[in-house]
Amino acid sequence: MLNAGSYALDMSFMYSKDLPKTAEWHTLIYFTHAQVKAGKPVKFLDFKINICNFLTTAMGVPFVKVLVEEMRKTSNLPYKCPLKGNFLYTLSNFSINSAKFLPAYAPLIKFNFTFNTYENQNHISKIFVMGSTTLRP
Repeated sequence: MLNAGSYALDMSFMYSKDLPKTAEWHTLIYFTHAQVKAGKPVKFLDFKINICNFLTTAMGVPFVKVLVEEMRKTSNLPYKCPLKGNFLYTLSNFSINSAKFLPAYAPLIKFNFTFNTYENQNHISKIFVMGSTTLRP
């Protein structure tokens, strides 16, 4: 069982072939204030990175760094290229402790997270996650 303020994700994915060294991941995170009915989404994060660079380089953005550290602990993703085709990559019990990401005074938010893969500028996959923060008991 997870502690209050912690959330876990299990996920598996597989590419149909080895990805070339030019393949890219594009990450988008949007949020809206949870108590505003028709609030306009705010783009929180938008970055595209070469997958090989991502696997081998330390991240400098603190929020991204925490996500990458947790991904490394909970997944079987390699630390270098290539990402193999017909190989099942998994994240098991990827946990997000809200205290690491959001201060206690942060408002309640709804968010969506989109993770796209591009090969030679062609969109080949998408992972989409929606969620919201909740009050701590």
